[in-house]
Amino acid sequence: MREYVVTQWRGLARVVDTEPVRSADGEIVLVNGKPKYPPPIMIRRWAPTKARAEEATKRVAWGKLDDLKRVRRTQREADEAVRAADQAAREAANAPDPTTVGELLGRWRTGLHDPSNKLHESTKDDYEAGIRSLLGEPPRPIRGGRERPRSPERLAMAQAFEPVAAMRPADVDARTLMDLLRSIADTNGKGTAIKVRSVLAHVWDLAMEDRKLGVQLNVVRALRGTESNPVIRDRTRRHRA
Repeated sequence: MREYVVTQWRGLARVVDTEPVRSADGEIVLVNGKPKYPPPIMIRRWAPTKARAEEATKRVAWGKLDDLKRVRRTQREADEAVRAADQAAREAANAPDPTTVGELLGRWRTGLHDPSNKLHESTKDDYEAGIRSLLGEPPRPIRGGRERPRSPERLAMAQAFEPVAAMRPADVDARTLMDLLRSIADTNGKGTAIKVRSVLAHVWDLAMEDRKLGVQLNVVRALRGTESNPVIRDRTRRHRA
C-alpha cells in the first residue's frame, strides 16, 4: 500500500479573447463562414496550498486580461487614427483649391516673361501694359526716364479688380466680370478694358488646366461680343451735327 502526500497545488485558468481575428486590411477572418478567434491562453500556477495556487493563477489571468485590453485599446486608437487620416485626405482631395484669380494672374505674368515664351515682344508689352493697368501699377518709364506716377484712373481700376482678384476663378460669374469690364471702360476707356479682358481670358485658360480649381468654362471668353467688341456699353454721348 502506497501513500501519496500532496506537496503542490495547481491552479488552472483559461483566458479567452472575444475579439475576432482580423486581416491586414481590417476585415474579420472567417472560417467556414464563422469568425475566427485567437486560441485561448492557458494559465497554470503551482503553490504549496490550494489558496495560494488559486491566488497566483487569478493574479496572472487578470494580468493577461489587462494586457489584452491594452492591446485592443491600442489597436482601436490606431484604427481610428487611420480612419481619421483617410477622412482628412478625402476631404482635402475634395476641398476646393484656394488659389485666387490674383495668384493665377501672377503665375501667368511670370510665364509671359519666361524665355521659353515665343510671343513677340510687342505682344508681351501689350499684355504687360494690361496687367499693370489692372493692378494699378504705374506705367513703364519712357525711354529710361523717371517712373510715371499712378493716375487716379489706374487706382480706381485696381480697386475695382481687388474683389475679383481675391475670389477663386470658379466663383467668378459672368455678371461680375461684365461689371468689372464696364467699370474699367468708364474710368480708363474701352481700349484698356479690351486689354484687360484679353489678359483675364488667358488667366482663365490657365485655371482650366488645373482640375483642382474646378473651372469648367472660360467665363471671360464666353461673354457676348469679341475681343475687339466686348460686352461693354458705350457710354460716350454722341451729338448730332
